[in-house]
Amino acid sequence: MVVASDSLLAQSEALIRLVGELDGLRGSVVAAGTRVTMPRLRALDAPLSAVAAENDITTAIAVLTRAQFEAWVMATGLRLALERYGRNEDFTAAMAQQLSARMGHGLGFLAPLIAITALPSLGAVAGGTVVAGLVTGYGPDLGLRGLGAWIRENNEVLTNPTTVALVRAAVSSSDDFLGGLLRLPAELVAMLGDEGLGLTGLSTAAAVVTLVGRRGGLLRETPVTATLTGTAATVAPSSLADRVARIPRPGQGSQGEQIRIEKYSQPGEVDRFEVYLAGTVDFGITAGTQPFDMTSNLSGIAGLPAGSADAVRQAMADAGITQHSPIVFTGYSQGGMVASLLAASEQYNVQGLVTVGAPAGQVDVPASVPILTIRHTDDLVPALGGYDINPHALVVEREAFGGTDIPPGFALPAHQIDQYDLSAALIDEATSSALRDSLSALNSFGTTAAVGVSASYVAKRTG
Repeated sequence: MVVASDSLLAQSEALIRLVGELDGLRGSVVAAGTRVTMPRLRALDAPLSAVAAENDITTAIAVLTRAQFEAWVMATGLRLALERYGRNEDFTAAMAQQLSARMGHGLGFLAPLIAITALPSLGAVAGGTVVAGLVTGYGPDLGLRGLGAWIRENNEVLTNPTTVALVRAAVSSSDDFLGGLLRLPAELVAMLGDEGLGLTGLSTAAAVVTLVGRRGGLLRETPVTATLTGTAATVAPSSLADRVARIPRPGQGSQGEQIRIEKYSQPGEVDRFEVYLAGTVDFGITAGTQPFDMTSNLSGIAGLPAGSADAVRQAMADAGITQHSPIVFTGYSQGGMVASLLAASEQYNVQGLVTVGAPAGQVDVPASVPILTIRHTDDLVPALGGYDINPHALVVEREAFGGTDIPPGFALPAHQIDQYDLSAALIDEATSSALRDSLSALNSFGTTAAVGVSASYVAKRTG
């Protein structure tokens, strides 16, 4: 479901309510007509005013009946149009997934030939780069920084729904590319992959990349710690915008906290918890002291133990969360992926999961966990999680810069959390029943608590 269709859903629901109201009015008019008609049956000399009133009532009943029918037709038409749009969208996505899988397998199969053909050109480029570096005294780091600066100033290509869709298709077919590279039959790869038994997928390709990187000294996981930095009194969030605003922003925190846990207590009831998780802080491929890094990103997508997830588990245990504690997770970017992994582990009593711009589409979360997924159609990061595999998730999409200028200075401006702050505020104004029900359940999670305490944690790698 997308925010763009929320108004149509709301109109359909309003028309259905109107049908009921018109039916009630029609019943009242019919009852009034009975009271007017009965005296006429008993007295043939009834006044002309009664005859006129009876005619007016008959006309009113006809008008109300017609209005009721037309409202029902419009409501049904809107609902059928939205359902057909959804089915067409699902069909298109399925076809795109099938096509990208076949193309991925073909590219993997031809990759060695392509590499051999391109090797002379690549050698010439590499040689020229080395010579230029020797002459100018500049190393490859400068070139990478220059590339990053160019992307930030020319970010309209990456901030485009078409690019995002292509990247999602490419990422989802990464296991097919690997199968082609290994010369496995396309039918076997398809049967084992997302389109078949689901035994392989994006996690398979991510695991291969991670393990290869570790052999080269990169992407290596290390021990982590989660340290409490402070507590404060709090109350439960009353809106989605309030909830998203509580996601930690390490660059703005005094000690770079990435984890926030709120506990709501009520006498005679078990404590309830909200867990808020930040996004990626360190984008390097060599693990340093920051566990919310690319190493954890790839480990999480690969289904391997991730440092950021381990740190969150430690913080949750320190906050008093047990397997029986009711929990709602809210995470942005990598934090949304970590939240999804913890919900999928079935080790906790998860009552709700909110992901914001997260690459978590391939994390298989139990159907018993309500999921609200918020993402921008021009944000590349959620696409890195591949196609969604959780049919019960309520997905709300918005194009962050549709019809507006894309601001320079950011490689992925649609992924900035302030854009998701705006989207959360817009979702709070939604009127369709699906969104209202989801938001109502989230907003009521901790509102009855007598005492609320917020605890912040900073996670670090120690290895």
